[in-house]
Amino acid sequence: MSTEQAITKISGVLKMIIESSGDVSSNEASHFDSKNLPPISIEDYIVRFITYSKSPNEVYICTYIVMKRFCTDNNITLTLKNVHRIFAIAFVCCVKFILDDIFSMRWYAYIAGISIEEINKLEQIFLIDIDWNLNINSDEYMHVIEYLLSL
Repeated sequence: MSTEQAITKISGVLKMIIESSGDVSSNEASHFDSKNLPPISIEDYIVRFITYSKSPNEVYICTYIVMKRFCTDNNITLTLKNVHRIFAIAFVCCVKFILDDIFSMRWYAYIAGISIEEINKLEQIFLIDIDWNLNINSDEYMHVIEYLLSL
């Protein structure tokens, strides 16, 4: 699966999850909720990460898996107000876990469109909330690949 295919499918799944969650505006805000709706679609946001980070396809697949794990383990519903930040933090965590050569946190904050202080704080919260579990076994990875290809 090419990076473009992966991104189209991942952003499509994220959009479906958000649409199926309905109006969750009455839910208590999490650390990952923005005050306003981001002016960029999740697909364009992910493309921004592709453009400026040059990370391999595997990072995006792992980002999706870790996002799903984070939301499930912490009973967080993806919404238009949190999907961008959850994606950004899951992406940064996966990049650091998978790759040897990475950019600075300041650069990832720039890509994400949030301050360095905020990205550092959200990364810490995210890692604690997933109990620092970024491991993905091959069965889990292949299951997600098969699922994305079936869409």
